[in-house]
Amino acid sequence: TADTQAYLERARGGLGASILAVCGRARRSLSVYDEAFASLVDGEPAAFRDFLLSAPAMFTELGERLGAVSHVVSYWNYRFPGGRPPPTPADDLKDIFQDFETRLGVAARETPALRAA
Repeated sequence: TADTQAYLERARGGLGASILAVCGRARRSLSVYDEAFASLVDGEPAAFRDFLLSAPAMFTELGERLGAVSHVVSYWNYRFPGGRPPPTPADDLKDIFQDFETRLGVAARETPALRAA
């Protein structure tokens, strides 16, 4: 239907943006570690201690984010080997995209531990 086609066009761009956003958040999460470790090396252990106290929540969130992206990539490669999608009914693509949006939406939410990241 025309509604499905319109959704697919919007969702394709939105999914790309969501994946980039999740990867950006993951990079920021890792930079928190880098900064804390640099402080430790510079003789300021308090920053690293604070990092260690917040690390479990941060790494849980990081794993969730990267797991969602991994799911999208793995499923896409499984469903569409060779990187070029075969002709697929629009309703099937809609279901796939909605699953991806759901998973990325969960991964993209901010948790208190990462709002500062």
